[in-house]
Amino acid sequence: MQTHKKCCIIIAAVLSVLLHSYIARGQNITKPEGVFRQKENSRIRLILRNDYFLLLNQDGHDHIVLHNNTDTLAYGTWSWNPQQRLIALSTPVEWNNNILLTTVEEKEALSPDSLYIYITNPIDTYRIRNQERLRDLVYRLRLSSDLPAFDSLTKAESYTASPIVLHRPEGLHIKRISINITPVASIPVRHIGMDSLFSSSYKPLSTTANSFRFNFPALTYDFISYLRLNEDHIKVLSRYKLLWNGKEYIKTR
Repeated sequence: MQTHKKCCIIIAAVLSVLLHSYIARGQNITKPEGVFRQKENSRIRLILRNDYFLLLNQDGHDHIVLHNNTDTLAYGTWSWNPQQRLIALSTPVEWNNNILLTTVEEKEALSPDSLYIYITNPIDTYRIRNQERLRDLVYRLRLSSDLPAFDSLTKAESYTASPIVLHRPEGLHIKRISINITPVASIPVRHIGMDSLFSSSYKPLSTTANSFRFNFPALTYDFISYLRLNEDHIKVLSRYKLLWNGKEYIKTR
């Protein structure tokens, strides 16, 4: 009886050692680099290389005309936590800033009783060049002047074309101008990653200037459509399997 009991204790001890060894091996998964395809949709691929990642969607969208990059959903850097078996994805920090890089040119137009706001960006340039009537962006002006009623009236309006021409009340003195930009729901991109954008607030240099040209060189279809990720975590289930937002990704190479 005692011999049988000793054997059981020895077997239990051996199994415990083997179990801990197995767990330890599982915890020491090497850095999971490679190409992983989403199990649910094999056209979505996550590529992990060195310290950068790419998230691609190669679905083609044959029935939809997309004007942004055909494949890339996001890119950026990633880090690996072997203790917690977690990958953290982060896109460029500047993507999270909804204040766009803006250059402004001002001048005094020939019609002093009008206020002209010109807006240029790659999206509108594309639409105009291809003679497309529908526009993908909505603009709202934010004025700060010595006539609060005029500021409020202007703020309530929205515009889809440039130039924006307003009646300029006599004696109007503009202190600041900024522009709010909103992509329309039907903008031809896979995903709207930034649904509200702003120019920096501009202070006119001249009190007589009544024509302002705002240029947004970074306002592209790609910029609007990219996913924004900030330490977005992916669970590493094994060397060949990841779990991200409830979906499995299987390593292909």
